[in-house]
Amino acid sequence: MTEWYYVQAGQPYGPFRLEQLLDRLAVLPPDTLVWHSDLAAWTPAHAVAEITARVAPPAPAAPLAPSAPSSGAVAPAVSFPATAYAHWPLRAASMLVDQLIVIGPPLVAFVFVHALKLTDEKGDPKGVGLVIWVAALIAALALGLWNRIFRDGTTGQSLGRQVTGTRLVSLATGRPIGLVMVLVRQLAHFLDNLPCICVPIGFLWPLWDDKRQTFADKIVGTVVVRAGAAPEIV
Repeated sequence: MTEWYYVQAGQPYGPFRLEQLLDRLAVLPPDTLVWHSDLAAWTPAHAVAEITARVAPPAPAAPLAPSAPSSGAVAPAVSFPATAYAHWPLRAASMLVDQLIVIGPPLVAFVFVHALKLTDEKGDPKGVGLVIWVAALIAALALGLWNRIFRDGTTGQSLGRQVTGTRLVSLATGRPIGLVMVLVRQLAHFLDNLPCICVPIGFLWPLWDDKRQTFADKIVGTVVVRAGAAPEIV
């Protein structure tokens, strides 16, 4: 279900269902800014298709001269309140869930192949056992790409983030960052793995960072926030 927010007197309110939002917009100006996770930025209510399709446009009080589109118009920048950023335990838990999803098929295949003794004298899979093992590895790779690249890039939520109620979004727009940037972010995790006194310091950085970012987040410009957190207008 889409969660909507609106701004009144510079203060965001929400989340609301669309029906609840329409009740409030009935007594607010038509250019009231609204937002949900699929919108690129805070947008006037009269410019959002889901709203205009449900509300008849009011008759203008007086004819207005048509205005030319402004070539210099810039969408409002957004930011998140400090309480919106996901703390390290939530991030660690979502990563653990995502890792378990990837290692699941090979683990099941390993147990299955050895239980049926589809191995050679060294314990390596052979024949049908080897086919099962290779298929499990391919399934693990496909699951990983679907979960950590496609889901993270298009929705901001891998299965692990969905379980923990968090979302990966752009710090500048509050939206998912797309497949290419998610892939870049995954490659940038190499820096998070660099050891400092035998500890991958980048993955621990959210413990004290004000925006709870890893090194990869800082490079790509992403944050992990609570799923229902609404960005504020800067």
